[in-house]
Amino acid sequence: MPCFLFTYHAYGSWLPDHAEGYVHWKEGQQPSDDNLGDSYRRNMTQEEAEFGEPLQLLLIAELKTAARFQRFRLHAVATELSHVHALASWPDDRSPSRLNESMKKSLSIRLKEQVAERTWFSKGGNQRHVKDLEHFEYLMSEYLPSHSGWKWDERRGEYS
Repeated sequence: MPCFLFTYHAYGSWLPDHAEGYVHWKEGQQPSDDNLGDSYRRNMTQEEAEFGEPLQLLLIAELKTAARFQRFRLHAVATELSHVHALASWPDDRSPSRLNESMKKSLSIRLKEQVAERTWFSKGGNQRHVKDLEHFEYLMSEYLPSHSGWKWDERRGEYS
């Protein structure tokens, strides 16, 4: 059964000049690039999106709903102002990219219906394969709980 950590960045929140580098929607992890960051910022068509507390709770609720309809198991969600992580597994042969796109579409639709019609997410979405049980446990017990926003997992429920 595949298990992946999916990450969706708020529009304009994690540009190429981010100190930790950035994830290009096609080329993956890239080093920080100040000039490219300036270029991206000039080309933005909307203000940066941010996931405040009410939106973080909305994102968690939508991922839990999407899990039922899209037939995947949602293990955990962690949010920040700039991004949301979803740890998920599924029992069929769907590609991670296909599930990634479906989850992101569900989140976008819900935000547009409930909040405002705008671009909420940056292009693409990062997907990291969970290698083994040790990696899974690290994500569940350390990495995801370390985020500053609202969180949910199948063991504890919702918490901040």
